[in-house]
This record gives sequence, structure tokens and C-alpha cells, in this order.
Amino acid sequence: MPLAPRISAVITGDIVRSGQLSGERFERVQATLRRGGDEIRDRFADCVPLPLELFRGDSWQLLVTVPASALRMALYLRAFLRAGADVDTRFAIGVGPIDAVPTDSIATGRGEAFRLSGEALDWKVSTRMRVAIAESHPDAERDARAIETVLTVLDVIVGRWTGAQGRAICGALLDLTQEKIAADWPDEPITQQAVAQHLSRGGWDGVREALRFYEELMEGENA
Repeated sequence: MPLAPRISAVITGDIVRSGQLSGERFERVQATLRRGGDEIRDRFADCVPLPLELFRGDSWQLLVTVPASALRMALYLRAFLRAGADVDTRFAIGVGPIDAVPTDSIATGRGEAFRLSGEALDWKVSTRMRVAIAESHPDAERDARAIETVLTVLDVIVGRWTGAQGRAICGALLDLTQEKIAADWPDEPITQQAVAQHLSRGGWDGVREALRFYEELMEGENA
């Protein structure tokens, strides 16, 4: 088994109100999650060593070996689900050491990042996004509180996304130009101006700033 990186991030999530979905709709949600996970691996192959794992029916997990990228990926999955299946997901990111990078399945992974991610998702809080940082990190408590404050505000924006806004934001999260997002729009292309409108109404400027804050903080933690 290959040596593990010093610090990794584990994202654990579950589908909101999954018990209210019909069997057919639930299968569609699972298929959408898998597609979203595949697209993330295609884009971030250097830091996503394994496919997204589905477990307990409505839950999922993703291992990210570069913690600074974890929030972008988790937001991508929220936007992807909103656009492709009209559902939402909660998620928690655990940042800390892992014993080793699993070679076959995330289910075999062990370490503090896995534990923190699972425990954070179980916290009964109003926001659908959580981050837990290992106490071994310098300033872990201060940084976790700062991130939680940002995520609380960000969650209000994300929770209002329409399917079209989620689709546009998926492209923006991958750093695609508005012209590229418009040309790749499902069914038929739309205009760049329409993409800009979707991004504006979806609060993309605020989302981008929240991401920048998280990524800069995480890069500083692991420098």
C-alpha cells in the first residue's frame, strides 16, 4: 500500500429528505452522484485517487489528498445534484491525517480525517455544510470557527440554487469560461449572457470569495 500524504480531506455526505423519494427517483439520484464523482475524478485526477463511494443507500464519501480542493469538489456535487436530479445534499469535510491511501475502496480507509468527517456529518446543525479540522493542526480551532462562519453564510446562497444556476456554477467551479459553459449546455447551447445571468442570480461572486478564503487557509495549513 502506498504511503499516505501527511494530511488529507474526507468528504462525507447524504441526500436531503431521501426517504421521500420514489424508487425510480432515488436511482436517478444515485446515478447522478456517480456521474458527478466521475467528472470530479476526471478533472482532479492528481488528488482524487478513488471513485466516489456510495453507502447506506443515501450516503456518499470522497477522499481528497489535497485538502484545499475539498470544498470546491463538495460544492460541485451540490450543484451537480441540483442541476441533474433536483435534490440537495449535506456534507462534512474532515481534514487530518489518514493511515494510508486505500488502494481499492474508500470504505477501507482509516485515520483521523475519516473519523472527523463522519462525526461532523452527524452534528445536528442547521447548515448543510461542515468542516472539522484535526486538533493537531496549528490554530485548528480558530480556523475551523472561521470556516464555519463562512459556510453558514455560503449555505444560504447554495440552498437557493435553481437547476439552471447549479449547472452554470458547475462550470464556473471547474474554471470554465462563460462561453464554454454556454456551448456545453445540455439539450442545446445558450448564450454567454444567459450563463452570466445564471451565475449572478446564483451568487457566484460570493461563492467564489468563500472558496478563495477556504483554499488559501488550507494551503497555509499544509505549507
